[in-house]
Amino acid sequence: MTTIHANSAALTALREVNSINRQIAASTERVSTGNRINSARDGAALWAIAATIQSDISLSDTLIDQLAVAEAAFDAASAGLSSASDTLQDIRDNLVLARANGADRVTIQSEIDGLQATLRSTAADANIGDVEILSQSASASYNPVKSFVANVSRSGGSVTVTDFEIDVRGVALVNDNADEGILDASRTENATTDTVLDFDISGLTDSAADIQTIDDLIAIVDAAMGEVTDAGATVGAMVNQVQSHAAMVETIATAREQAYASLVEVDLEEEAALQEALLVRQQLAIEALAISNSSLSTILRLFE
Repeated sequence: MTTIHANSAALTALREVNSINRQIAASTERVSTGNRINSARDGAALWAIAATIQSDISLSDTLIDQLAVAEAAFDAASAGLSSASDTLQDIRDNLVLARANGADRVTIQSEIDGLQATLRSTAADANIGDVEILSQSASASYNPVKSFVANVSRSGGSVTVTDFEIDVRGVALVNDNADEGILDASRTENATTDTVLDFDISGLTDSAADIQTIDDLIAIVDAAMGEVTDAGATVGAMVNQVQSHAAMVETIATAREQAYASLVEVDLEEEAALQEALLVRQQLAIEALAISNSSLSTILRLFE
């Protein structure tokens, strides 16, 4: 029965049109964002899990960047120590030449001066940005233990950060603080006390005492070479540790991204098919609404 007070068929059709419009709007949002979970209204439990995973992905990305900085710093230090070892060998070779009677020790010292300058620049150039390992500038806040972010983990509602640590004592080539570096450390061999970076043989003669001084300097340089080798092993181990940990973090980050994708990302093919069906239903609902409203027009014509 048709009544002028309420057109139940039209109201039903209108509700269907509004419902379909909301579904089309929701589907359009999913397609435009690429996510089927965009807010808590799409599923509070899934949205909370997705938000946590997304936060963990952000932490992983930050950690990967920090590990890259640490790896670059240790790589540079390793390369610097290798270069320093080669330069020390050249200095030792020049000292061996200086032992010979009649050797031109002024010219040899000139060569050594250049090698000593190379050692200083090697120590300074091996630093990455403000990260100092081989060369330690004088500072009131100097700390021989250098820290690099190693891991960021979540436990319950708290986040814990752990570090890689390396003590630059025994690794730094030059240290302008209380701790001496390998190259600027004062060393004593027999009656000779000097540093690798500062000794000078230009004034020595062929006397037995001066030849002994040269032998002592050779021993001092040899000792420094041994310490540089040990430092290289320490830094090399840190490089391997950082690389191994970075690979693990990247694997975990990939797993998190895959979990997030499977949880929130929309199936575009499925969504396209759904939109096609919704558009058909929308047209049918609009037609039904038009038909329902036409019954009132029939009643009005009775009064014409």
